[in-house]
Amino acid sequence: MVFMFDSTPDEAHREQMSEVVRYVEIDFEKKTVRVRESFLDFIQISQKNAKSLVEDILKQLEKDEMELQDCRSQC
Repeated sequence: MVFMFDSTPDEAHREQMSEVVRYVEIDFEKKTVRVRESFLDFIQISQKNAKSLVEDILKQLEKDEMELQDCRSQC
């Protein structure tokens, strides 16, 4: 499972970050594998510096009850 975060201003020019999860769906009966993406949430962010973004992401992962060691990086 991969969590992706991307920030952009909304129509009111407030910074927000979208949270998307990417996962693999395996159907053993049909012998198919699909990569899926699902939108989870918008997160309001106050600052766009690295420290603040990391704090916001870690808070969201905690809220989602996801362990950081279970997450993978994607560049």
